[in-house]
Formats: sequence, C-alpha cells, structure tokens
Amino acid sequence: YFIYNQCDLVICPSKLATEELKRSGFKKPVANIPNGVILGGTKLLSQKEQINFKKKYHLKEKVVLHFGRLSYEKNVYVLIKSFHKLVSKHSDVSLLIIGDGPSKKHLVKLTKKLGMEKSVYFTGFIDHKILLSSGLLTIGNVFATASPMEVNPMEVLEAMVWGLPIVGIEQAGLVELISSNGFLVKSGDVEEMIEKIEKILYDQNLAKKMSQESLKLIQDYSIQKTTNKLLHVYQNLISKTTS
Repeated sequence: YFIYNQCDLVICPSKLATEELKRSGFKKPVANIPNGVILGGTKLLSQKEQINFKKKYHLKEKVVLHFGRLSYEKNVYVLIKSFHKLVSKHSDVSLLIIGDGPSKKHLVKLTKKLGMEKSVYFTGFIDHKILLSSGLLTIGNVFATASPMEVNPMEVLEAMVWGLPIVGIEQAGLVELISSNGFLVKSGDVEEMIEKIEKILYDQNLAKKMSQESLKLIQDYSIQKTTNKLLHVYQNLISKTTS
C-alpha cells in the first residue's frame, strides 16, 4: 500500500474491496463509488430483427449470453463445460460468447472437443458502442459469468441495463450486484451453474421477475448518480485541503 498511502483519498468501486482495504491497515480515506452506466436508450428489437440476429449467429430459441474480455482468469471454460451439460438435456439453447482475448483459441478448441460447434458461437471483438447500440444483447435470456475475481464489472452492469437475469460467482463484487435479479453459485461448480441457468431459461415467470429486478437494481448505478457522488467526494476533499 506504499503508493496508495501517498494519496489523500482512494476511490474503490466495490464495497467489499473498500472494507478489505480498511481491514488491511490502509491508512488513508477510502470512498466507495461504483462504476456508472448510461440508462435509457436501449434499443428494443422487432421480432424480425431478433430472427435476423439469431440467423446471423446460428442461434436457437433460448440464448445464454456472455460478453467481455476472454482472458484466462475469467474462467469462461467453466461456463462452456456447464453449457455442455445443458445441451445434453435441451436441444433448443445456444451460448453466445461476445468478445476476444488471449483465451479465445483455447475456448474454441474446448468447444470443438466437446462437440458443441453448433451450440456455441463466438462473435469475436465487437466495438463496445456498436454492441450497445445494436440491441444484440436483447436476444439473450440470461447473462452468465464464471469469473471469480470481479470487483464491479461493467459487463454485468450493462447486462442489467438490458434487463437480463444474471448468474455469477458468489465471490468478490458480484455478491453486491446479484440478489433478486439472479443466482450466485460457488466458484468452479459446474453442476450448480447449469442448474441455475436452466431454472431461468425454463421458468418464464421467474425469468420475468428477475429481469424486472435487474432493471430496478441498476437504477442505483446510473451515470448521473455515480457522477454526483464523485463530485461530492472531490468537493469535500478540496474543502479539507484548502481549509
């Protein structure tokens, strides 16, 4: 903490990480301000547009969605292994993986090894602005992540903006984002992950309720609210240093 202790204030996007800093003997003030997202402006796709997207990416009726950087620590392979079990039980579901990164080749190889080339589709890199403006995220029925080390992940926040139910790992910052809007599972637990994803996919009432909860909970992360918190913190810091 040598560098941090040279600062007048440290801003941390996660409550748990903020508490961990304080418990670890960090001497300077710490403010918890989460990442902010732009609310509204989400494009609702027509039925024809949804069909066209599903044709483009060879998707079936139900879609499990994952997007973000494909790096090894994200444990996307756990999601793929979980999905393999789901496909063995249901023929109407696809996994859409949006993004690129160092683990992509390994993940594609794993998908082929499991014989799921027709059930898992990798889009590769899609520009962030294009992804959000296209409405592509609306074709997902659930957003899932197997990453055990997220602090305040933008991909989860953005999935919530689009009203997606969330399945994530019961660790780090995800415990602050996932409650009534989805399920938390143990890290690396393939069986539990697939059980929770399956529940959402095949229970329309539950999925609708969780979708509404995502839209409700994300209101606290609006860019307006987080910016106001940041300005307030800066103003207080300036007043203390100039007094």
